[in-house]
Amino acid sequence: MKRIEPSWLGRTGSTGSTGSTGSTGSTGSTRGNGHADQTGRTGHAVRAAILVATLAGVALGALAAEQKAQARKKMEAVPAPAGKSLTEAQLEAANNVFTGEASCELGQKVIVAAVPGKPGHFTLRLRLVTYSLVPEPTATGAVRLEDHRLGYTWLQIPAKSMLMNSRLGHRVLDECRMPQQKAS
Repeated sequence: MKRIEPSWLGRTGSTGSTGSTGSTGSTGSTRGNGHADQTGRTGHAVRAAILVATLAGVALGALAAEQKAQARKKMEAVPAPAGKSLTEAQLEAANNVFTGEASCELGQKVIVAAVPGKPGHFTLRLRLVTYSLVPEPTATGAVRLEDHRLGYTWLQIPAKSMLMNSRLGHRVLDECRMPQQKAS
């Protein structure tokens, strides 16, 4: 009786009949049931491929983690340059900035705080990133704080606030409300 096995099992020559010697005509060694042992060339190649893929995945995972750590370090805000002073319009706009913790969409929170000893300078903390912000005057009366180095903008209107990535042109956070905005 002929036995037909799928080729993906890695057994070669298993279509022959088994005689009294238990051989199937395969190039690998045989077991008592007449099938080629999986330690033949095919089995070694599969195991080697799996090992290489596993090691490559571990190496890529470590590389990705290192790149994320480096990106976090780059994202940490640096203090504003000491020699750069703000204009009167910027200092006037700073008087309208709401500070404190804001609740945003999807349960996210941001903290906006004034920098002690630097009038008109603010920090915005989102998760592990801190942005250094300075106010920019607007014609509409909205408060706009910008981090020129990282390209982020905090917009504050009476009903809500939002964090924008100015370089990519999209909202990072929306529907943020300070306690003062929740009342209105």
